[in-house]
Amino acid sequence: MVGGLDEETTGLFTEVTNVLIGAGREELTAPIWSPHLTFQLFDRALPLAVREELQRLAERTAPVTLELRGLGFFRWPRPVAYVTVVRTFWLDHLFHQIAEVTAHAGFRPRPNYEADRWVPHISLVLDDHRGQTLRALRAWEERGLFVGSAMMNRLVVLGEEPKPLLEERFSGELRARR
Repeated sequence: MVGGLDEETTGLFTEVTNVLIGAGREELTAPIWSPHLTFQLFDRALPLAVREELQRLAERTAPVTLELRGLGFFRWPRPVAYVTVVRTFWLDHLFHQIAEVTAHAGFRPRPNYEADRWVPHISLVLDDHRGQTLRALRAWEERGLFVGSAMMNRLVVLGEEPKPLLEERFSGELRARR
């Protein structure tokens, strides 16, 4: 389950990923779906009733301004280069609302997506942090590409393909940084 980003941010981060992969770095892998912020990952598909409850949640949720704070790296279980997202009040509130819906239905997320371990981020590339890739990411970072704000404007539940099983735009007034 992921939060979809505004068109400008999606286009920019997709371009970064495509440039890195297109530069002959076959060991790199693009994120599984368009640039996004992952809320939870599960080992099985969410049933229709849970997706419907998440759709109702999205319908009453306002878009959330994300604060981007630079480049980061995970080294487990496989390397991921990502853009750091600040865990603001509204983002944390939405995370807990989603967790409540899925927990009520008996779904427990993978360990790194439990509330006390969740690190909000937007994945750029997977599998390599060496040489040419790292230099290219650092050059973009030095130009300020990974600092600023972005709008998360929809909730998406992905299937196994990864085709969206649910894609609901947020409604209501914009929720800005606090």
